[in-house]
Amino acid sequence: YAADFEEADSDLKDVTEDLEKNNLASVEAKRGSLQAAFLLLELRAIQQANLGVSRDRVELAKSEGAKEFAPRSLAIAEKNIMDTDAFIIANRHDTVAVGARSASALASADHLLKITRESKTNNKVNSEEIALQLESGQEQVQAKQVQLQSKQAEVNSGQVAAKALADG
Repeated sequence: YAADFEEADSDLKDVTEDLEKNNLASVEAKRGSLQAAFLLLELRAIQQANLGVSRDRVELAKSEGAKEFAPRSLAIAEKNIMDTDAFIIANRHDTVAVGARSASALASADHLLKITRESKTNNKVNSEEIALQLESGQEQVQAKQVQLQSKQAEVNSGQVAAKALADG
């Protein structure tokens, strides 16, 4: 937004010159528009900083065929970005909440890209559904692995206790 910033900065310099010349009527007349220009620049910078990467990933997914291969995931990612954008407009200075929502938008954009690529690779009629099921299955396998590790730890703990009793 360099050009917009230079324009607002130039207007600020004009107002400063008017102030130095004690032309307070001109300063007062330009005050509102100058303030609005800087606030808009601030908002656009916050939006870009928090949603720029997410928007780029969605555009990349679209260029790779997301509309065809992952329409539901595309809709979810776009809605998440729109909701986060609306939140930023209303709460631009709530950096913690903006950051959390932005992270969620980025996660959904990354998920879209992943599902698009997996769906495209499978090249089946309903490939998005297959990719989503594959992802769900992988998450279930990971959960079962965690449960198995927990049970193994319990067994090992029981063996150590049994050995201690036998030795003691």
